[in-house]
Amino acid sequence: MLRLLYRAVERVSPTLGQLIRDTYSTVNGWRFNDLKRHVDARFQVGGTGAGAVALAMSLDVLRTQGSTAKPQRRIAFVSNMPPENTGLASCSFYSWLGHEGAVDIFCPVSDLDWFTANSLMLASPSGSIGVRLLDVGAFLSADQTNHYDSIVVAIGNSDSCFYIHDLLKKIGAFGGIERCVLYVHDPCLLNLVQRGTQISAAEMASVFDVIYGRPLADAAAPGAFDWEVHEELVARGALGARWFTSLGIKQFLVNSDAAKALLVTDLDGTDATVRKIFHPAFLPLGAEAHAARQRPVASCTGQPMITVGTFGVPSASKRTQDIVKAVQHIQHGGQPARLLIAGFGVSAYAKQNAKLLAGITVQLFDGPTDLQLLDCMREVDVAVQLRSRNLGESSGVVPQLLQLCKPTVVSALGSFAEFGDAVASLSPEATYEDIASAILAAAKDPPRVEAMQVYTADRSPKRFREVLLGILDRNRSL
Repeated sequence: MLRLLYRAVERVSPTLGQLIRDTYSTVNGWRFNDLKRHVDARFQVGGTGAGAVALAMSLDVLRTQGSTAKPQRRIAFVSNMPPENTGLASCSFYSWLGHEGAVDIFCPVSDLDWFTANSLMLASPSGSIGVRLLDVGAFLSADQTNHYDSIVVAIGNSDSCFYIHDLLKKIGAFGGIERCVLYVHDPCLLNLVQRGTQISAAEMASVFDVIYGRPLADAAAPGAFDWEVHEELVARGALGARWFTSLGIKQFLVNSDAAKALLVTDLDGTDATVRKIFHPAFLPLGAEAHAARQRPVASCTGQPMITVGTFGVPSASKRTQDIVKAVQHIQHGGQPARLLIAGFGVSAYAKQNAKLLAGITVQLFDGPTDLQLLDCMREVDVAVQLRSRNLGESSGVVPQLLQLCKPTVVSALGSFAEFGDAVASLSPEATYEDIASAILAAAKDPPRVEAMQVYTADRSPKRFREVLLGILDRNRSL
C-alpha cells in the first residue's frame, strides 16, 4: 500500500517522488542526512572554497617538503576525516594519531579550520616528516613526488565516500591501481556504487549482470525503488565489491571474519585477496579530562532507574523500535527505566515515531560530537547495539562502550559475534521481550570488566598500525 502511495505521488509530482526515493533508507542503512554536509559544503567557507584553499596548502607542502625523506615505507592512506558525519572519519583519524612513521593521509575537505587543526594534531611530535594531512585533490601530484608503495583507501557505504570514484580514476590514469588496497568498513557497497557513479539502480543491475557473470539485470523490476533493487541484489549475493575489481583493484581489507566471508563470496572467481584486520578501539581526544557525569537517577517509586542507551543512526536495521518496546516492557514490569538515543538522525527518527516514544521516558541527542557521545555513553547502565541481519559492517560504538566498561547487549551475528564474552549476546531472532530480559540480566550480572579490557587492549590504534603496516609489507614482497 505504501509503495502504491509513493508511486501515485510520483505521477503527480516527479520531483517530490524523487525526494521520497532519495530519503528512503537503502539496505545498508543509508540515510538522507548523510547528504547535508555534501551539498555545497565542500565549496563554502566565507565565500572561498575550502577545498580550493586546502588544495593550495597541500600543494605548497609538497613543494616545500618534497618527498617523505626516503622512509622505509611510503604509504598513502585515503579516508574521510572529522568533522564528517561518519564513524569512518573518526576511526581513521584516531588510527593514525600519534604515529611517528611516514604516511600521507588524503581526505576531502569541507571545513578549512578542521582540516588545519587535524593537520596539526596528526603531525609528528618530534617535528620530523611523519604523518601529513593533504587534500585528496592533490593526490596525483603527491604520488608523482613520493611514488607510494601502497595506497590504502578506506571506504564505507555512505554518501561521504562518493569522492573515491574520481580518485580511483586518477590513480588508474597512470597505472597505479595495482598498488591500491581497498579497506572496506561496510561490505554492502551498493549505495556507494550506484549513487557514487550517478547511475540508476536498473543500470547498476545490468552492469552487475556482466561483472558477476550471472543473471542480475532482472533484479531491477519495472518501477522498483532503488532500495528494492538493492534488497534483491543482496538476496542474490551481489554486494558490490566486485565492481571495484573490474577497475583493477585486487587487494581488500576488512575488520572481521564476518566481513571477510561476505567479500570472499562476493569476489568468488576473481584473483582478488581479502585480508582481515580489525576496527581499533579508542576514546576521543580529551576523554581523560572529560570527567564522567554519571549520577544515579531516582524514580518516583524510590527504586533505582535503569538507563538504557542505544547509539548511532536509529533505524530498522539496528532494531531501534524493538529496543524502544523493550524499555516499555521493562517499565510495565514495574522496573523504572528510561531510554537514551544518541546519534545522527535522532530528531528525524523521533518525529517519525512520536507515538511509539510517547509511552516511555526518553532522552534524545541528535548529532553529538565525539565527546558528547562519550558523555551519553557514561550515563547509561546498559547499552544495546543490535543488527537485524549480517551485512558485515563494523561497529566503532561497541569498542568505546567496552573501554568505558559498560555492559553492552549485542546481536550474536556478523562482526558482533567477535566481541566474545566482553558483551552479552542475543539471538538475531530475539523478541522485544527477550531484549528486555537481556537488559535486566546485564544490569544485574554484567559481562566481566576484565574481558572488556582485554578486548580493547588487543585492538589499540598502535596495534592497528602495526598490523596494517605488516600486511602492506607482505603485499609488497609478493
